Amino acid sequence: MVIVRSFSGKIFDKFGHRVLIIPAAISGAGGLLLLGFSTSMMMVWISGALFGIAFAVLQPITQAWALTLVPPEKKATANSMLLIFIDSGMAIGSVALGFLAKSVGYGMTFSYSAALMVVILVLYLIGSKQTETAKATKEKPSKRYVLAFERDKP
Repeated sequence: MVIVRSFSGKIFDKFGHRVLIIPAAISGAGGLLLLGFSTSMMMVWISGALFGIAFAVLQPITQAWALTLVPPEKKATANSMLLIFIDSGMAIGSVALGFLAKSVGYGMTFSYSAALMVVILVLYLIGSKQTETAKATKEKPSKRYVLAFERDKP
């Protein structure tokens, strides 16, 4: 994770989030799928490396990307909201996956987690495409957003 994080920030600055998030999500899904079907310690180690790469990229790049989407005065709020959602996802997900593991076993739980990661990747691709399209067309913000933004000005 340390090695990957040492250069992923530079790639993000130069090429943007898509160049990193897509391969990282595929790496994470592959790692989870491999873990679900592991039959040897070597497979577990490779799975851990793949998932470690994904986690090392996804968390900081998502955070950096989120902070580019908000005005400077909202960066602290956006950062704390993102971290709250990450922590909540880990808490709720671990309990939910524990119940799932009780029903289907650990192998299938990791496989379902890989499928969920692919679904999240597809949602990301759809959502990020809409964000890019809105930026490209320089779409005006909705009236509701403008009013809320104006209200928050000192």
